[in-house]
This record gives sequence, C-alpha cells and structure tokens, in this order.
Amino acid sequence: MATQRLIPMREPARNLACGFWRSADRLADRPALDFGQCVVSYAQLRELACSLAATLDKHQPPEGPRLVALAETLPANFAQVLGFNDARIETRKQAVFWMAQMRGREGADITSSIMFTDKDAEVREHAAFSLAQSESPRVTADLIRLGNTDRDAEVRAQAWFWLAHTAAPETESAIFTALSKETDAEVRERAILALSRLPDERAAKALLTIAEDRSQSRELRKRAVFWLSQSDSDTALTYLEQVLTAN
Repeated sequence: MATQRLIPMREPARNLACGFWRSADRLADRPALDFGQCVVSYAQLRELACSLAATLDKHQPPEGPRLVALAETLPANFAQVLGFNDARIETRKQAVFWMAQMRGREGADITSSIMFTDKDAEVREHAAFSLAQSESPRVTADLIRLGNTDRDAEVRAQAWFWLAHTAAPETESAIFTALSKETDAEVRERAILALSRLPDERAAKALLTIAEDRSQSRELRKRAVFWLSQSDSDTALTYLEQVLTAN
C-alpha cells in the first residue's frame, strides 16, 4: 500500500502550485493527467483541488502549520475528496466517474463502496453509472445487488437501466426476479424500459416474456407491448402481427 507523507505548506513567490494555476487558466480543456483510458482535464483537476482546499481550510486549527496529506496513487487522492461530507455533489460525482475508469481493482473497489454506502442518492446513482462504464469484473453482480437493495427507488431503477446497458448475460433473469419482488410501480416500469435497451432480439424475447405473463399487472404487460412496438426485431414484429390478427 502506498504510504502517505505529511508535508508543511510554504508560500514562496513561485512554486509548483503557481505553475498549476497558470496552466489551469490557460489550458482548462487540455489534459492534465493522462492514464490511457482515463484523461482528466486541467479544469476538472482544478475543481477537485479547490474542493479539497476549501475543506482543509475549514478544518485546520486557527494557529500552527498547515499540513497536506499526499498519496502516491490517484484513486486515493479522489477518495480523500469524496470522504468529506461538505464537498459539493458535482465535484464528488466527477471524482467517482474518473476513479471508476482507473486501471486495476482499486478504483472499481472504491467506486463500488461509494455506490452502496454514500448518504446521497444522487452520488450512489452516479456511482452505478460510472461503474457500468468500466471494465471491472464486479460490475454485473454489484448492479444486481444495488437494484435489489438500495433504499431509494430512483437508484434501484437506474441500477437496472445500467445493467441492461452492459448487456450482461444475467440481465434478463435478474430483472425478472426483481419484478416479482419490487413494490414500487415506477421502478417496475423502469425495469421494463431497461429490458427494451438490450440488443434487439434479446430485448424482444424478454419483453415478450413479460407481455405473455398473466401473473404480471395489466399496466406492466401494456408497457412491455409498447416497447415491443418500438422494436424492429423479427420476434417483435411477428408477435404484434399475431395480436392484430387474433380477432
């Protein structure tokens, strides 16, 4: 594990920080950090730095030297920003996204922890989105768990949407199981929407399963038929033709 060092802050006329602020002003949209699949602009890095600096100012004692904890790994730096309850939500959401894109397990592991434990539903929801964009092997299992357990209905609905976005093989069975347990009508309808976002034939077969399942509510079956009508798949077209010619 990377060690952390405590370094007294000095205020010389010209230092590395001065150079960074000048670069951030002139090159706001240019890459400041490039990790291959993950690129952080000067503007984004400045936003994170400002949030952390404001928090340090708030919590430093009125007298005595100022100390800054420097970590050798970027995910740990992001984790420091996210750990402050008074950091702005938009800043924390940016940090979550970039951390999820880090190579290796650490970024995904921290993102997953935030997704299940953060007090703000908006941050948990964004963590689900961010994790779904990563290549972590834990994405599928974590999104299924979130969709089944989060206390916020919007977060549960978004978990199913992003699970379908990944097109994981477990998506259909996970959503079918959730539909049998979910009590929030809006989440159930959003889960049907999620199924419609699967690849064409998979989406059609999943929606057809719901449409023909008489144990489901009438409204839910109607939503499934609606999304079938938006599909160009052969399975959907055949089913709709049968419905229209049945009488």
